[in-house]
Amino acid sequence: MKKKLPNRWILVTGLSGAGKSKALKVLEDQGFFAIDNLPVALLPSLIALLKKSKKLFPNVVLGMDAREEDFPSSYRKILSRLQSAGFKP
Repeated sequence: MKKKLPNRWILVTGLSGAGKSKALKVLEDQGFFAIDNLPVALLPSLIALLKKSKKLFPNVVLGMDAREEDFPSSYRKILSRLQSAGFKP
């Protein structure tokens, strides 16, 4: 029986070969909706799309590449956007 996890969003980052994809697969097996390699620029669009969706996505894991040019400077903004949209990262 799968253990029920609380509703939340998890952000998984790392460099190539660090196990990011494996972590996403494990969380996906635990009932998370996994989105891998999401560019920082698409995060606002993803949030808007999921908020409009009639389907609930209570457990989401985002895989984002820490090497992306905008990622280091946008990390706090990413968390803030998720929180202000009502998600619990």
